[in-house]
Amino acid sequence: MNRYRLTCLLAVLAFSFLCFYFVVEVQAQARKIRISGGSVLSDPINECVKGFREKSKTCDVDVFVMTSGQGISKLLEGEAELAMAARDMTAEEKAKAAEKGLAVTGRLLVTFGIAVIANPMCPVNELTLEEIRDIFTGSTTNWKAFGGQNESITVLTRSVPDTGSGVVFQDLVLKGAQYASGHIVVKSFREMVTACRSTNAIGYVPTSSIYYSHRDYFKEIKVKKTVDSPALDAKQADFPIPLPFYLFWNPKAADRCTSEFLDFCSGVMKK
Repeated sequence: MNRYRLTCLLAVLAFSFLCFYFVVEVQAQARKIRISGGSVLSDPINECVKGFREKSKTCDVDVFVMTSGQGISKLLEGEAELAMAARDMTAEEKAKAAEKGLAVTGRLLVTFGIAVIANPMCPVNELTLEEIRDIFTGSTTNWKAFGGQNESITVLTRSVPDTGSGVVFQDLVLKGAQYASGHIVVKSFREMVTACRSTNAIGYVPTSSIYYSHRDYFKEIKVKKTVDSPALDAKQADFPIPLPFYLFWNPKAADRCTSEFLDFCSGVMKK
């Protein structure tokens, strides 16, 4: 091999190495988008993340599962680019954002339903919205009032205002009234399902993966449709109590990756 060919070969090898190094560096330095928020939204957001990673080579996403309130707090503290929540921001959260000079924007991506659940052996099949409200506020405390056994009803809820489901259920079903005295706040929907399976409790779960994967663990109490108890969301005939899925972000701090993920996720949720 003469010197000219050797020189060309070395040049090609050097160029290939530089290209490889550049690609590795770009991938290693991929912009990270941090998403924090409600566990109920982790399944749909992870589906978006999976598809986005296949599409984008310069952006990556980390999802941190907590509560809706904690996710919004992370966003306001600059510790997350996006907050996922199953409720709108509270007045206190909006005030805190204003104090920090943050013009936080929210986007409603999709709406799930909330199913009211009880023990699988519960003989009660359906309740009106008013009857559900009476149970969760403590006005009615025994299953016999609805044709069930002479057994007291244990009310299970999620925390307020941390969890979006707890807030939405209180606002829409209880019309802002307080939960029953002595109600039990559970840490997760899995814990709520387990409690309903083994006690005479009543609770609720979102119509996400926990609902479909644990159907044998609980009985769904249908919302009876009457003139006095109209469905809260006519678009969801089977699950009339709606649970929203919001993404919140700070437009002033949003970069290309954040904007691209928002658009990608919005497209996926519309399908």
